[in-house]
Amino acid sequence: MIIKPAGLPLLRDQVARHAMSDTAMGLRTHHLVKMRPPKSPGQSYQELAEIHARAEHQALVRGELFYVDPPMMELAVAASATLPDFRMNWEDIPAPEGLIYLGKPVAALDEDRSQVFISAISWYAWKRVAILTYYADRDSYVSGGYEHFGRSLPPAFFFTSGAITFPESSESMAAEFHAGPDDRNLSAAEMDEINGMANLMAVLKTVWLLMFQPLADVTIADVSRPAPAQATRPGRRPSRIKDQVRVIQLRRPPSTGAGASDREYHHQWMVRGHWRQQWYPVRQVHRPIWIAPHVKGPEGRPLLGGEKVYHWKR
Repeated sequence: MIIKPAGLPLLRDQVARHAMSDTAMGLRTHHLVKMRPPKSPGQSYQELAEIHARAEHQALVRGELFYVDPPMMELAVAASATLPDFRMNWEDIPAPEGLIYLGKPVAALDEDRSQVFISAISWYAWKRVAILTYYADRDSYVSGGYEHFGRSLPPAFFFTSGAITFPESSESMAAEFHAGPDDRNLSAAEMDEINGMANLMAVLKTVWLLMFQPLADVTIADVSRPAPAQATRPGRRPSRIKDQVRVIQLRRPPSTGAGASDREYHHQWMVRGHWRQQWYPVRQVHRPIWIAPHVKGPEGRPLLGGEKVYHWKR
């Protein structure tokens, strides 16, 4: 189910209600038992699931809303494949708590190695960790052989979770979430699931990086919708709730031309999209910035490689 920015506040409410449901609690507890993250002595994974469910619910209610349109998602997925390593800080995250909707869902594998599509991700602070919750698209999940779930699920529901530790390193990530208290031999299905979550996290990080760069056009959509019936006093006109959704769209850059150079070029050529490490003196950090594909060289000159024309003969 693909929604528009105006539908995101309603989806957020549905996801928040479902976070405290028995179904979501069971899914979360099952996930924690399987992944065995650190917990307090004597604490059960069901108790830990309840703690995180309450934290997730509060973050969904209080957090900011973000909507990534399909063209920006296509770029984020493609660019995430070559995202360089960098130490992520809280300043790289657009809000302390939030829910981001992916206008083009991202494929992942569940523990049965069946393909599902992740359509939204939420996050909140937990000590020195950002807890991420990935939500599966209900329609793709049900149509993929899970009809027994029925339509009791919201359009996006709890699928799995992850964590980002600050400052981040692959060792701390593994210790924080994916590795258990003992060494264990992971099955192919478990490796696929872990690798799939790493790919999803790379896509999310790429979206966060891109939205602060000039190629992103971030606008605020004011969404007004009716308040729940129980929130309206008898005899009063139905009240309305106003929400803000930050819409992240792709601003297509123009061709750059020859650029600043003393050399004289006699051709144009294509520059593929790539990452470049940019120094930010105020923060004293390097951050990857995406250089979009573009044509370089003097305008009007022939393009190296020419144009290919394919002729299909019977």
